Amino acid sequence: GVSWTRLVATVEAGATSVRVEDPVDWEIGSRVLITPTSRGDDEELRFVASLSEGGAVVHLDRALDNQHLGEWYHHASLAGRDPIDLRAAIALLDRTIKVQGDDSTERPGNSFMFGAHMAVFFGGEMRVENVEYFRTGQSANFGRYSSHWHNLSPGRTVDVADKAYLRNNSYHHTFQRAVVVHGTDYTVVRDNVAFRTKGHSFFTEAGDEHYSL
Repeated sequence: GVSWTRLVATVEAGATSVRVEDPVDWEIGSRVLITPTSRGDDEELRFVASLSEGGAVVHLDRALDNQHLGEWYHHASLAGRDPIDLRAAIALLDRTIKVQGDDSTERPGNSFMFGAHMAVFFGGEMRVENVEYFRTGQSANFGRYSSHWHNLSPGRTVDVADKAYLRNNSYHHTFQRAVVVHGTDYTVVRDNVAFRTKGHSFFTEAGDEHYSL
């Protein structure tokens, strides 16, 4: 399914629905994120109230606080070049399968910002799709990211379909980076959503990673 898409029409403050580029089939009650398009505005979190027009229109549980653009910027100075995409994104945060740290990770103490993490080292395989990562990663703990390929190349991953991928996942309110590709080739990181992640959301670590998407 669609993990995130763009608005195709600008909505003003007070709007309760948005028209999107890619029709979605998100469940009623799912939590969504609408990104800001004006300086000083914050992202907005809402729940899906309903869908219409085959998923092309998402109706929200309450009105938006700010304007969100759904347009491209065209100007004479851009002649011969592509216009600038100013459109807000709308992203699905909820997933049926969730990887998460416990409540203590959000409170001062021994477990503060010491969340769950997922990693493969020296020969493992990681293929994850449609999973929600919440309170993951361990702050200031080197190598303990929300999801992490570690030194699987050369020869550990090869140019074959569906060998190493992270697709359509949601990372939010994490204590470390969302995805780290370290010393691993032919990885696919695509259509993921990252919101309120600490550090770089998507990161290649050593600079010798080849053929990653």
